[in-house]
Amino acid sequence: MWRRLGTAVALAATLGAAASAAPPRTLDQRVAARLGADPKLAASLGKPAPQMAALGWMVGRWEVSASTAGKADAEKGQSVVTPALGGVWLEIRDTYPGGVQDIGYLTYDLVSRRWVSLSLDSLGNVNRTTSRGWVGGVASFEGRAVIVGEPARLRQVIVRRSPVEYTVTNEERLAGAWRRLDQYRYRKQP
Repeated sequence: MWRRLGTAVALAATLGAAASAAPPRTLDQRVAARLGADPKLAASLGKPAPQMAALGWMVGRWEVSASTAGKADAEKGQSVVTPALGGVWLEIRDTYPGGVQDIGYLTYDLVSRRWVSLSLDSLGNVNRTTSRGWVGGVASFEGRAVIVGEPARLRQVIVRRSPVEYTVTNEERLAGAWRRLDQYRYRKQP
């Protein structure tokens, strides 16, 4: 009997301590604590990361040629790349005569130390992928995506071919291998 009473007292003490514990910190409190612990990060937010300067070559108007696996003819379109939100992001707006539109955003996230790519399209898809960085003019963004309700693991490889040309290749991970879905060739307009 004393053993049960001792267990009950220990349980009551544990429950009492949990009830008197501080409530969880709110998002505002957690962010304030993070920024308070890292004044350099706090001072850098709201401005373009220094890494963004490396993508200045992308700003401008581009002619786009899109080729999709299984289609013989390439679709032609236009792309406009501009700094957004004070240069913290690059906005990439692609339009095609058939009506499809894509808006992409690229930035460098100082907190995660990764490049981030967001994509939205006129089909209602929204996806986020990340990259560890650019190596020799190439960046590979990977992430989980949902396209027209279908989940997929995607990779987007951006390759700077010259000051006036780059490609974007989209691939899906299937059965342990990357399979090409489509490729976009961008040529800068004068």
